[in-house]
Amino acid sequence: MEDSAATIASRIPMLTIPGSLLTIIFGALLIVASNGGYSFGAGWVSAAFLLWFVAVGLSVAVLGPAERKLHDLAQREASAGRAESAELIALAHDSKFGMVVHALSFLLVVFLYLMVFKPGN
Repeated sequence: MEDSAATIASRIPMLTIPGSLLTIIFGALLIVASNGGYSFGAGWVSAAFLLWFVAVGLSVAVLGPAERKLHDLAQREASAGRAESAELIALAHDSKFGMVVHALSFLLVVFLYLMVFKPGN
């Protein structure tokens, strides 16, 4: 059975929420397990934790509601047998939604930089 895009999109939080929580938990555990090699006071660690909270905040406050609204509208239109409406297309191309997606992508690059190069360590 082939899953629809709406069904697949509705499963995304099942991966992103646990993944996000595991990231912060294992990150903290790695710092504790480093036996003083790294500390929570290190600039790159503090920056990474701060950026993680910013990313989660953006996801919860902006991205999540926008995705739910988009999903609900797409489901209503599909169940009514209609093609995508101008409202659906406008919602999918909303500049706030796009800016948050780009911001989260940028934060991912910054996270990778911090974790790989550990500036100031």
